[in-house]
Amino acid sequence: VSAGTATVLGNGNRIMNNRIGAPGDTVRQAGIVVQYGVGTLVSGNTIRTIRQPAAGSIIALTAQTKHLRTRIWNNVVYDLGKSGTGAAVVYGINSSGATVDTTGTTGVKIYNNMVYGLDYASTNTGGTLVGISAGIGMNDTIAYNSVSLTGADPTGIINAGLAITSTSATGVRGLVWRNNISNVTNTTTTFIDRCSGRT
Repeated sequence: VSAGTATVLGNGNRIMNNRIGAPGDTVRQAGIVVQYGVGTLVSGNTIRTIRQPAAGSIIALTAQTKHLRTRIWNNVVYDLGKSGTGAAVVYGINSSGATVDTTGTTGVKIYNNMVYGLDYASTNTGGTLVGISAGIGMNDTIAYNSVSLTGADPTGIINAGLAITSTSATGVRGLVWRNNISNVTNTTTTFIDRCSGRT
């Protein structure tokens, strides 16, 4: 959903109670993508069975490019699988490129989501597997979410239940992680719960 443009953001859109993906009916790369919006609500959706055997990444649910006060609540993401030989990312839920308002706040809220069953089966060890990822934003809150990563993934990939993935020192500021549950038992452990080192 591209709700507007870089200069005119769409207001108050709702993406609710959708079922995306099913056994034998796979999605290739992404389930829900929102951008250029203010106050977008993404709630009650189930996104599953995303498969990417070729070049490219998987991000099941992402708010990106330019968005403000996005709310991602009560969604379930599971059964994501990257195969092939290329390096890529596999993210369950991602927020990046958030836009600050006149008070310097992006106000993104990611609450009460469940993410599990992510599989990085590519033979390339340069990839990233993350349950919930936070990129550019200010004063956002990620709370009451549950993430479980199990199974066997290539040794050497970046691996985390919850992670700040911005490469900029000022990309994420004032981020609050609160009362999330992250269970990471898959066999590759380059790092676990990256957010614990930077909040």
